[in-house]
Amino acid sequence: MTGENFCTAAINGFLLILKHTATFAFTRGIGGIFNVLGKLTVSVVTTASCYCIITFWPEMYQKINSPIGPLIVVFLLSYSIAFLFMMIYSTTATCILHSLYADVDICKTLS
Repeated sequence: MTGENFCTAAINGFLLILKHTATFAFTRGIGGIFNVLGKLTVSVVTTASCYCIITFWPEMYQKINSPIGPLIVVFLLSYSIAFLFMMIYSTTATCILHSLYADVDICKTLS
C-alpha cells in the first residue's frame, strides 16, 4: 500500500497489529465464530439434502443398504470445501481490517 519493500512492509504490518491488538483479537474471535458456524451450516445442509435425495429417490434407496456411509462421505467433502471457502473469508476480513487501520494511521500522520 505504501510502496515499501517486503521486509519493511512486514515490520510495519506487525507493528500495526501490535498497535491495534484489541481490535484484531476481537475481529479474529468473531471471525472464528462465523467460520465454525459457516462450515457446520454448509456441511449439515449438504448432508441433509443428500439424505433427502437418498430417502425420497426410490431407485437409490433400494440400491444401498444404509445411507450412513454415503452421508459420511458427503459430510467430509462438504466440510472440506466449506473449510476452503471460509479460509478465504477469514483472510479477507483480516486484510480489510489491516487496510482500514493502515489508512487511519496514514491519515493521522498527514493531519
